[in-house]
Amino acid sequence: MDTTKMETLRTKGLALRSDIRKLITKPNASQRDLDRVAELSEDADALESAYRAELETALRAAKSSALPSIAMNTHNTTEKAEAVRNAFGLRAITPSSSGFGRAEWSQSIVSSLDLPTFLTDLRGVVRHDITEPELKVAVITADNTAAVVAAGGSATIATPTTVLKTLSPYRVATIVEIAREVVEAMPDTALTSFGDSVVKSVQRKVEDLAINGSGSSQPTGILNTSGAWGIALGTAMTNLDFIAEAAYKVNSTGAKANTLLTSPKVAMKLLQLKSATSGSNLPLLAANAANPAATGIGTGETLFGLDIVISDSVPENGGAGGSASYVAVFDATQLHLAFQRPSTGTGVVELVRSSEGNFFVTDTVGLRATARMDLTFANPLALCIVSGISVA
Repeated sequence: MDTTKMETLRTKGLALRSDIRKLITKPNASQRDLDRVAELSEDADALESAYRAELETALRAAKSSALPSIAMNTHNTTEKAEAVRNAFGLRAITPSSSGFGRAEWSQSIVSSLDLPTFLTDLRGVVRHDITEPELKVAVITADNTAAVVAAGGSATIATPTTVLKTLSPYRVATIVEIAREVVEAMPDTALTSFGDSVVKSVQRKVEDLAINGSGSSQPTGILNTSGAWGIALGTAMTNLDFIAEAAYKVNSTGAKANTLLTSPKVAMKLLQLKSATSGSNLPLLAANAANPAATGIGTGETLFGLDIVISDSVPENGGAGGSASYVAVFDATQLHLAFQRPSTGTGVVELVRSSEGNFFVTDTVGLRATARMDLTFANPLALCIVSGISVA
């Protein structure tokens, strides 16, 4: 696409229209002025037709050659979460450049990006990338009871206890409108911030819904899962008995607890708890040998064999005293995630730059990011939610 040619056509056309306006509004305009208006109008129409032809060519080229997928490793980051990550010696996930240079901004962009939030880093999580509007998952909630069978005898035929789960991805989207002058004035390296910003906005909302979703016209988040185990602590942490109890409850139903999800403040309190050995300053947290190569937040440490996952989407202002938080202990292999993929690309976040006509009147450009997701536990008893943990 020849962006220089398109810009030249556009600039000349605008200049002619400006000259036409001056002649039309000129006091006591002569017949010669009116004839000149007619000539300039023909020239301006020709320039606009040439511009539209160039634009249509560019749009066809954009549709036939999608931009490459861009891995966007982001996480819902605040200063308090970053402090905890540093304290744990964990690597923060930072966004890579979306690569929006001058050439990309002058055409309609459709790019598909992946969504590696903490969800996809959970050990054993079941991820479904679908193109249909919903997904049905048949889950065995109770195993059959086997028995000793004599030689030549017939085993008792049993029917497994099952439940049918339906995942219907909800749409999460944001759109920003940006003045064309701003885009044209910014250097190529700065333009990437627009793409990064809208993608991070969608990713933060997806993470928040995965944890706190109400289930009403939105996904049911982990902390609002119906039928899960519950422990109401209501005090500050003085020991780790409540975590051991939560893991025991999960394991008692045939699941295998492997994940501890909590907030930055609770994680910091856990970090500050020391070994019971007299005079010891050693932290209770141990290196995660089961998942050493993972790149997500909180995967570098374990407690009772549970991967510690930190997210500042976990509330810290509810429950006892108005300053309480949560711990969710669960078996991540029982958690099903459904992402509805866009029609193009390999990721689950669709990043789209508006066409020229979308914001023609205001001479602005738009950028939209969209994702569709839902989640559910195969068996809600594979989850135990501890509430009322004082973090004051």
